Amino acid sequence: MQASRIGASNVSSLYGNASSSRRTSTGMMVTPGVAGPIMDTVVSELQFRGKKLLRAGEGPAWGPSGRMPHSGQYCYEALQVARYDMGQHFLAHEDGFPPHLAASNGFQRHATLLVYLNDVPRGGATRFDYLGLAVQPVKGKALLFFPAFSDGTSDVRSLHTAEDAVDTKYATQQWVARGLPKPAAIKSPSAAAAVAKQPQDIEARHESRLEQLERAGRQGKAGKTAMKGGKGFGSKPSK
Repeated sequence: MQASRIGASNVSSLYGNASSSRRTSTGMMVTPGVAGPIMDTVVSELQFRGKKLLRAGEGPAWGPSGRMPHSGQYCYEALQVARYDMGQHFLAHEDGFPPHLAASNGFQRHATLLVYLNDVPRGGATRFDYLGLAVQPVKGKALLFFPAFSDGTSDVRSLHTAEDAVDTKYATQQWVARGLPKPAAIKSPSAAAAVAKQPQDIEARHESRLEQLERAGRQGKAGKTAMKGGKGFGSKPSK
């Protein structure tokens, strides 16, 4: 039996590779069925360099790339490649998940590694709405940031926007996931039925939350909402 894969199909369209009202770009997930020998080598090299940036060595703390990690274990999600043509964007969003969605997925995203694949002179910047920071794509430039605290709580300061492209933009998206404990089974039929009705409501509430965070970021309220605690990859959870 094959282990479950981890990638866009595991998460809400707000976080994955699917087109939505917030994301109008196109993309693909680089799975073994898509990548050939040359691409496999490129992906392996990218992930190796990513671990060097994270100061993370090999060992039992790391699971196989593209596979669901065990509780407390890290892994790379399947690599994604995105293309933004003129006017396409990804409105303000978080790579980290709210607690309910992280628990449902069985993992939280702890690091994001973006690599820009071409020079983009006009448009297409990655803008961190709360931080007053924008990164213009340059071929070969890597951008590493941390969407979640070490305790698994998402960090709203990592809210970011892929601005409207003028020149076509290509980028890879490599997320580092950490496995979470499995939630307790729901025994009550009525409770299970209630949970089954929640996805659309959750999606709508989260869409509203992202819009509120986007407005707050533009109004310069980051200082009031910035969270405290152990930040970064591999730091110890605060007690």
